Amino acid sequence: MTGDGKAIGTKFGIAFNGKWVWRMKDYIDGGFMKLFHPEFLYANYDMSKSHREQKAGLKIMETNELFEEEKASEKLILDPIRTKVAAMNTKVAADCLNCHEDEEEFFERLFIIDRMGKEEDFMRGVVNHYRQVKIYA
Repeated sequence: MTGDGKAIGTKFGIAFNGKWVWRMKDYIDGGFMKLFHPEFLYANYDMSKSHREQKAGLKIMETNELFEEEKASEKLILDPIRTKVAAMNTKVAADCLNCHEDEEEFFERLFIIDRMGKEEDFMRGVVNHYRQVKIYA
């Protein structure tokens, strides 16, 4: 993080920078931190009572229960983006990652990076195109 609402990140031997990197990192970190919040850790946690009052009767959530409500609401927004990225060729993906530093939308880029981690040929193609493109100034 650079302190001005932008961040620098690297993955697969290429570097990314900008507001979208900051927002993506914040999104990922926020999800991780929720894992330690009692409201998300326990299925029957009551925010109006102290942890000590509830301790004996608390039921730890199963991993697959975590964030199900959030996932359902995000699904309507994110599924079309996932579909778009799944059909994306490597040049378009590289161009998307190589955007202006003031770009803030990150989900499409997050899904591209995720796909790169799952599909080696896609990753190599994106990296090759990304390295050939002049960085947006």
